[in-house]
Order: sequence, then structure tokens, then C-alpha cells
Amino acid sequence: MSSSVSDRTRNLQTAALAILAALVILGIALADDYGPSWDEVFNDQAGLKAIRAYSLGSFLTNQHDDYIHGTFYFMIYAGASRFLASLPLGLERVEVRHFLNYLTFLLAVWACHHFVRGMLGRRAAYITAILMVGQPLYFGHAFINQKDMPFLAFFTASIAFGVSATRAIQERVRRISDDPRPRTRTSLASRLASMRAAWHGSSRSARIGFVLLGMCGAALTVELLAESFVYPSLERMLDQAYAGQASESVNRLFQAVAEDAHKTPLEIYRLKLHSAYTLLRAIAIPLTVAGLIGTWHRKIAPVRLRLPALQDPAYRSVILAGALLGLTSAIRVIGPFAGLLTGMYMLVRLRKRAGTAILVYGSTAAVVAYLAWPALWGNPVAEFWTRLTGSMSFDQPHDVLFEGVILVSSGLPAHYLPKLLLLQFPAPTLLAIPLGIFMAVRSARRREVDGALIILAVLWFVLPLVAQILLKVPLYGNTRQLLFATVPLLVFAGMGWESVLRALNRRWALGIAILLALAPGVLHIVRFHPYEYVYYNELAGGVGGAEGSFEMDYWCTSYRELVERLNSDAPAGARVAAWGPVEAAAELARPDLIVEPLVPGWEGANYRMACGRGLLDQSFFAGTQVLHEVRRDGVLLGRVDASP
Repeated sequence: MSSSVSDRTRNLQTAALAILAALVILGIALADDYGPSWDEVFNDQAGLKAIRAYSLGSFLTNQHDDYIHGTFYFMIYAGASRFLASLPLGLERVEVRHFLNYLTFLLAVWACHHFVRGMLGRRAAYITAILMVGQPLYFGHAFINQKDMPFLAFFTASIAFGVSATRAIQERVRRISDDPRPRTRTSLASRLASMRAAWHGSSRSARIGFVLLGMCGAALTVELLAESFVYPSLERMLDQAYAGQASESVNRLFQAVAEDAHKTPLEIYRLKLHSAYTLLRAIAIPLTVAGLIGTWHRKIAPVRLRLPALQDPAYRSVILAGALLGLTSAIRVIGPFAGLLTGMYMLVRLRKRAGTAILVYGSTAAVVAYLAWPALWGNPVAEFWTRLTGSMSFDQPHDVLFEGVILVSSGLPAHYLPKLLLLQFPAPTLLAIPLGIFMAVRSARRREVDGALIILAVLWFVLPLVAQILLKVPLYGNTRQLLFATVPLLVFAGMGWESVLRALNRRWALGIAILLALAPGVLHIVRFHPYEYVYYNELAGGVGGAEGSFEMDYWCTSYRELVERLNSDAPAGARVAAWGPVEAAAELARPDLIVEPLVPGWEGANYRMACGRGLLDQSFFAGTQVLHEVRRDGVLLGRVDASP
């Protein structure tokens, strides 16, 4: 019996690896079919700028970067695409970027599988993963969305690894409690009591000396961080030395260090001074802490440092989960929400023992986020808070097509998000979600599944939804900014379909059920390639019924097909007036073509090109002749006209 079970497990693992390999090969084959998305060029430049922050010697200094979200993935996006495109492999940067995006989608599928497997078992995990791959909304965004798909992937991975780390700590506690050997209690309370006893048992002179040293260390730390007195004095001294007006010794020192000072602007030396000061701060503060620990050890009581996070595999898993959370936060500013969900789960499952795990988890995440997000350097708390509040309000207005009306992104109705969620998932997925929720609640009551995980999944979806509705957080591009919050819907859909498959005993019935679950989404993916994300279900009358009422090609990836036609037909030096993402069109255009935005004088352009919502402005194409249209199933996604 055990032999047959292990054989079945190996067969499932082999099949999973084969499917994963097939998906990777599919991604390689399809990556070059997609056009650049709206902000692709801009995000690529943001990643390159962040990479330069590491290489210019400005590590840990304020970057004065006004990009609101993190740039960790953009650094991979920009760096890897440039490196691979430079190799003699015949690769273009656009297709490399799209394949990297697709790999993050596969990470999301694997992380979701890992999460469901820990909650419901192997079969439910495989069903959920297959459902995820078959969602047109996900599959379309997988290649072209360098913002929301990577965040969805890392957010899901943060949750999955945080839950696994919690279980590892639970198992560690169980092993310790089952161990009959006596052990010494080393709780935080007992350690504090031991320190108080050592303090009262030491000499008065030792206590006074330690307090004075601690006050000096605290003052030094505050000064190094605040830059109130020392750094301004150093900067004034530099200004005087640059002008030759400092003391003789300072002038000689400056001339020795900066031999060609007259050739270099003062601002460059100020930047170097701040970099050196920041490096000094990064060294001095840990040395101050080490000095205080050493003084306590010599004058008060011996210090026995125990680092369970480095010695215990369970705590190493907590560090890994914290690192993933830090990288998630360095992709989008609301990444710590994953940490909040995981921390709540730790509190529920670990109770009194959650303190150390949460401390290690949160500290690791904070350090990794700081190191992976250059915009936080210098003043992490203020920079992060500014970005968090800015993302909630997002003053830059965007037009949104919803129910046939153009709305402002900051004034969306309360039913905007719920309605789009009902319209953008295939009917079999929507029908399976309530069944999955019912099965989850019933299984939790019977204690067949971890009820805390069910609550986590519900909060994962509900809290962002409620926050968007109540706080009126601006959205545009349909639901793409909250794609990460839709993963629990797929989890419950997987649970629903797993319960259906469990009730079926015949192989042919299983095959029909799987076909019903996947067919609508897969058919749309094949029919609408490479615009799969333009999907609306039967509640909207399909994509044809949604045309004119809801957003279509809001990423404007149809510009690739339009530009390829212009590259073939347009005469040398032709002017092209493009609505929306001009950079996306210009990146693929012939070098001699002039692709320009709708600035004064655009009416004289030889060609006019629009996509998505821009197609609704019929005056834009007044008096022109259609050169080429991008259509799928009769639905217009993009158009380029020749001017008279």
C-alpha cells in the first residue's frame, strides 16, 4: 500500500515537472508576440536608475527618487534584459522583459500551489495551479504587466513561505515539548529578570559608568542619524576649504585629497562627503552597540548571545519568509500587508511563542526592503510613509471607461471593483468560488483544515476590496492594481472544483469536469492571443458585448502590430501622432519614423494611431483613411490611419 502511494506521489511530481517545463517552453515561444505595455519603457529606466544608485558610490544616501513604488523587480527587469540582449543569442530586450514577467507568473502559480497544498493537500493544490494558468486575466498580464504580476507573485510567495515558517516553528515547539530531557527556560521575561538581578548586584561605579557610556552612545547615534551639528560643520568646512578660506591644516588636507579641485564642481565633493559620512554612520552605530554590550559583559554580567535564528532550521525558514516579504515591499509599497496577514497567522498559531518569530520575521523584512529599495536610503521611515500615503491618494488623475461612461479614477462608484471581478473571470471559476467557500467553512468546523488559513485567505481578499471602496483609492486599468488580492478567489475555486472531482468516480466524468473548468478560459486565450487579458465573460455578453462599455486594450500592446505595419508601409521620415503611450510605439518604430504625442501641431502628422480608450474619440480620425486595424473576434483593439 505504501509502495503504491509513493509511486503515485512520484508520478504526480514527474507530471508536475513536465507541465512546468512545458510552460517555460511555451513562455519562450510566446514572449516575442507581445507589444510593449504602457509604462514598460519608463519602468525599464526606473530600474536602470536604481541599479546606478548601487554603482555610483551613493549607497545608503538619499536618492531623491519620486517614484512612488519600489524598484526591486525593475532592477532585475532592466539589468537582465540588457545583459541577455547583449549576448550573441539574437534576443531583443522587449522579449526578454516579457519572458521575465512570465517567470514571475510561474512563481505565482507555484506559490499558490504551495499555499493550497499546506492547507488542503496535493490534489487540491494541483487543481488550483491548473485553474490559475487557465485564467485569461492572469495569462494575459503574465507577459506584459511588469508591475502587478511580479507583485502578485512575490506577495503570494510571502504568504506561502510565512505560513510554512509558522508551521516549522510549531513543529519545533512540539519537538521540544515532547523531549523528556530537562531544559532551561530562556524566555524573554526570564532573561530580563536575570539582567535586573545582575544590574542590582553590580557596583555603583560600574552602573554609573555604564549609564554615562550609554548616554554618550545614544547621543552619538542620534547625532549621526539626525545630522544636526557634526555634518553641517563638516559641510561648512568643506565649502571653506574648496574656496581656500579654511584653516591652513584643513586647506592642506583638502588639497592633498583633491588635487584637481578647480576642475570639479563643489557639489561633487559635497556628494562624496555625504557618502563618506553615511558609510561612517553605518560603521559607527554597530560599533557603539558592540561597545555597550562589551561594557556590560566586563562590568555588569557575562553576556551569552544566542542566535536561534541562525542555528535552528525553523528560524532560518522565518528569515527566508522575512526576506521574501522585504522584496515584496520593495516592489510595491503595500507589500507589508502580506506581513500583517502572516503576523496575524503567527499570533493565532504560536500564541505566546509568536514574539520571537515575529521579531525575526519583521526585522529581516525591514533590512531586506531597505537594501533592495534605494529610494528608502537615508531616511527610510519618512520616505516609506510618504510613498504609502501617496499611493492611497495618487493625485495624478486617470480616465476610466466603466459602464459606457468616462469616469475619473478618483471618483469611481462603490460597485466598480465588485462588478469587474464578476465580469473578468470565466463562469466555471465564478461558480466554483461559493462552493469552495462552503466546503472551506464546513471543513474548518470539522477541523479537517486549518481554520486560521481560511480566515487569512478571506482577509487577503476582503480587506483590499473594502479599503478600496471605503477609502475611494483610485484605480485604473480595470482591476490590475488589486490582482494580488484575487488569488484567494482562485484558492476557493480550486477547493470547489476539488470537491466536485472528489465526488466523481469515473475517469470520463473527471475528464468532462476538468474540460468544463478550463475550456472557456483556454479558448479565449487561444482566440485572443496576444491580447488574452482583454476578457469579459457571458455576464457582460462576452468581449463583444463589453466593447464600448468597459476598457479593452488598456495596456496598448496592440501598438506593436500597428507599428510593424507602419515600418512596412510608411515612407522615410513620416510623422506618426500616437495617443497614449508614445514610448511603447517609438521603441519598435523604424529609426527614421517620428513618433510623437498629441502636442500642438499633431494634426499635420502623416499617420494617426490610437488604442484602448483613445479609439472612442472619433474626431481624432476625422478625414483620415484606415491603414490597419487590430481586431480579435471582431472587437477593435487598435487602429492606425493615414492622413489625407
